[in-house]
Amino acid sequence: GKTRELSYLALTHRIDPPPAEAHALDKNIGLARAVLNLPELGGSGSIVQGKKAAGRHHYAASYGLAAPSEQEQMRVDLLLQSSRIDPDRPLILVNAPAGWETKRWDEGKMAALADRLVTGYDAALIYTGTAGDAAYIDGIIARMACPAANAAGRTTLRELACLINKARLFVTTDSGPMHLAAAL
Repeated sequence: GKTRELSYLALTHRIDPPPAEAHALDKNIGLARAVLNLPELGGSGSIVQGKKAAGRHHYAASYGLAAPSEQEQMRVDLLLQSSRIDPDRPLILVNAPAGWETKRWDEGKMAALADRLVTGYDAALIYTGTAGDAAYIDGIIARMACPAANAAGRTTLRELACLINKARLFVTTDSGPMHLAAAL
């Protein structure tokens, strides 16, 4: 059959489609494994199924997501310190940006949710994103009554993974960091 956006014109290999209920991360890794002729994962082979069975860090190693280095952990700890995050309070991360404008939530609503999370859970809150998202996030923080930190552009992808692991809650749009959190 034909594929979306005329991609069938450039495709050279056919693979069996993944189950419809498979997580996007599982689908993409399955595609990479098929194209590179890599062996299948052991175990349940699903983010969703694995999460129930193996707990919080269930698939990070299976997907090649090595534990952060000491240096990466140190940089994240310094980021938390420089952002004046109280280590005794629960950490909440918010990834408000999204690749498409239609996937973003209204700034006022995002600010109101963040305020409720900070006050309701006596939490420290950090927004994540790329350097290009900093102004957008500053706009959200300006609407907040509670303090929040803007870490947009201040982490590598591996440091973001370390930060996600330190968080008690990660509120996110449909984005790359959402899929990273699912893998962790």
